[in-house]
Amino acid sequence: MRNFDIIKDIDGLQVLHEYCADAEEFQKAKPKISAQNARLALESIVKTIYHLKEWEIGEHAHLLDLTSDERFRAFIDNADMMKRIHYVRKIGNIASHAELGTVGRKESFFAVLNLYYIIGSVMLAWKIIDTLPDFNESLIPNSATPHTVLLPPAQASDKLTSSAADKTTEAVSQASPTTEAPETVDAQPIVNDISESETRRLYIDLLLREAGWTVGEKEGEPLAGQASIEIEVHGMPSESGVGYADYVLYDNNGTPLAVVEAKRTSVNAEKGRHQAELYADCLQKQYACERPVIYFTNGFDTTIIDDTKNPPRKVMGFH
Repeated sequence: MRNFDIIKDIDGLQVLHEYCADAEEFQKAKPKISAQNARLALESIVKTIYHLKEWEIGEHAHLLDLTSDERFRAFIDNADMMKRIHYVRKIGNIASHAELGTVGRKESFFAVLNLYYIIGSVMLAWKIIDTLPDFNESLIPNSATPHTVLLPPAQASDKLTSSAADKTTEAVSQASPTTEAPETVDAQPIVNDISESETRRLYIDLLLREAGWTVGEKEGEPLAGQASIEIEVHGMPSESGVGYADYVLYDNNGTPLAVVEAKRTSVNAEKGRHQAELYADCLQKQYACERPVIYFTNGFDTTIIDDTKNPPRKVMGFH
């Protein structure tokens, strides 16, 4: 038994289920393959939504274009679910391009977890399933069942996911022939053992990696040319005078270029501004360098302060 068995025996969903099942099957054994299949499943379900809503898909439209479209965002109508959709998309991109780095078990698990609730929420909206059980991490195998997995080349993935979307669209239409396509998806709350801080770090790590940064794994270890985590900062206005910056981005000589303060995804990132400014001031004195650029983020909304004159502004990443 596996989590995605919720759609295993539904006529017409075999291709979609295969993507989802492989994402779950290989989550621990081969995280990269898991993430690639999660992205294929996501693309298939997104294209299915377009077909059911009778929205035109441009000839050269990418998954980013489809998920960023105002109509799609209005249909999902849930900021948290949109974050999870983009996580699956982005980690799948990293898995498919060696130059972007590797994908570990934590990233592949988060992708599979998010995919489960994305697929489940849509299936509930279409009345294909009646209930969606909580995701059961214990069902994920420690080793994958031996079989050959031939992932499609990049140029063939559009055809495969379009085919899967066609079959899924037909299956949904047959299952609910008198039911109109819902206006929005009632996103289901995600149940898992990942803490708020771990979830936040997964989002921020992904943004850093997209910007070309290697993220250190050991806390408190300043690494030249990398994004280091939980870095001790001296001179803080506290009894101990010590603080811990969530991330410090160092140049190749070990000089801090930027500091990143992370706040809960459920709160406004502005709350991290003052803390980040204090860290930047202390690092400037500690290293006798220019004041580091300041970022504060909740893993979704990111703001930058690059000097004391210009006002803060929203940015897409850590470039």
